[in-house]
Amino acid sequence: MVTSPRAGGTQTVWCELPTGARGRDGVRRRYVRMRPATALDELRAFSDFRVCLRSDSFLTILLARVVVELAAEPTAGTGVSIDLTALETLDAEDLSALERQYRELNHYEVTAGAAS
Repeated sequence: MVTSPRAGGTQTVWCELPTGARGRDGVRRRYVRMRPATALDELRAFSDFRVCLRSDSFLTILLARVVVELAAEPTAGTGVSIDLTALETLDAEDLSALERQYRELNHYEVTAGAAS
C-alpha cells in the first residue's frame, strides 16, 4: 500500500489487484487508487435503488464512489477514471482485494484471509 496526498489533505492509497482490467487501449491496469469513504458515501450506496434490486451490488456501488483511478503503474494522474461498469467487470479476486483495502483504509476490522 502506497499513500499519496490528495487535494484537501485527504490521503489516497494504491492497491495492487491480482488480475486487473484490460482497457480498450489493450493496457492491463492492476493498480487502483482509493480515497477514504465518508459517511455520506456509505449512506448514498445504501440508498441506491440498485442495492434494493440486488443487494450483492452494494460493494461495487460503494467502491465506485471511493476509487479514484485505475492505472498500469502506481503514479497519480497516470491512470483512467473508473466507474461502476468497469468495477462490475473485475473478477472476484480483484473485488476481494479492493474490499480488504477499503476495510483497512476506513479502519474496519480486517481478519486475515477473510473477504467479508
